[in-house]
Amino acid sequence: MSKILYISHSFVTDVNRKIGLNFLNYGYDILLVTPQIIKTYNFVKHADNGTTNSNIIFLNTLFTNPRIQIYKGLRNVIKKFNPDFIIYDNDPYCLQLLFIILMKSKNQKLYSVTCENMDFKLFGLGASNFVKTIFKFILTPFLRKRITGIYTVNKEGTNIFNNKGFKNVNQMPIGFDSNKFKINLKTRELYRNKLKISSVCIGYFGRVCYEKGLEILLVALNNIKSYDWVFVMDEFKDYKDPYILNIKTLIKKYDLESRIIFVNPTHNNIQNYINAVDIVVLPSISTKIWIEQYGRVISESLACGKHILVSSSGHLPDLVIDFGQVFKEGDVNDLTKKLNNLLSKDFIFKANKKGSVYAHENLSINKQTEIFINTLL
Repeated sequence: MSKILYISHSFVTDVNRKIGLNFLNYGYDILLVTPQIIKTYNFVKHADNGTTNSNIIFLNTLFTNPRIQIYKGLRNVIKKFNPDFIIYDNDPYCLQLLFIILMKSKNQKLYSVTCENMDFKLFGLGASNFVKTIFKFILTPFLRKRITGIYTVNKEGTNIFNNKGFKNVNQMPIGFDSNKFKINLKTRELYRNKLKISSVCIGYFGRVCYEKGLEILLVALNNIKSYDWVFVMDEFKDYKDPYILNIKTLIKKYDLESRIIFVNPTHNNIQNYINAVDIVVLPSISTKIWIEQYGRVISESLACGKHILVSSSGHLPDLVIDFGQVFKEGDVNDLTKKLNNLLSKDFIFKANKKGSVYAHENLSINKQTEIFINTLL
């Protein structure tokens, strides 16, 4: 039985471990490694205890920045478990991956999972970027020889690492749990009654921060008040971003309080709230240092049969293809026009069944695991 050591900071959340534990269904011995705690400037998350502790190890870490984060005791874990494959969920140019190269044996295959979709130029974005670009330029030949494969989650990332000469570059989805994210009419009725929804419901789920474009969406909602709709918005109480105050100000400015239903879904029940809405919008905005890398809530929403409206930022158009609508990022008029179009359709209360089938066939955990297994060398 082949052994896989899968290291990811995302495994602090119990539901995210299903991506790694799914290897068990294919005859692999799997061990997950994740931090005891994740800390950022606006977020603190302790690892969930969960129900899968026999297959997971929690380690303390040095540094909070994922690019320089070091797992204490990882060398001993690698030595004791002696995996055939090591999958590290981070950009190949991070410090921990370099240490893993030094820790592992020659026979152990190392893979990097990266969301990267921007290849900064040498003289772009000032002196700090200059140093990073030089660092990557020097490291690339070293990494090409020592990394067996790279998994990307978007087309741009695939192109970047292919152009850098890395071998075995494969694109995969960030999978969702097909047993949770699916069309569920019973749950839809239950949660619409719970939230007192009787009209068309537009939903936004995710972080409240500038790059997710919520400000653009609020302006568009102000433009379509002639329609009967309500807006379900994720409070995301775990985050303390100053941008939230700006959003609250805009809600008052546009007199949207009576139209908004604030919810605080968990990773275990978000599918119920998604099923309750009719339209899910992700209006992401590109910046100089960030472009939408994936948009997992959109694949989950498609799986639940929702009508989708996303911006043209990054991977979003490739994610929805023909099963959702795309508006020009940052363009309030285009967003307003497409919302108007959706709200005027008779089918808006009916499930997007074709989108759900597409998502389950191409974007689920099972599809992600299938790509892993077919490309592990």
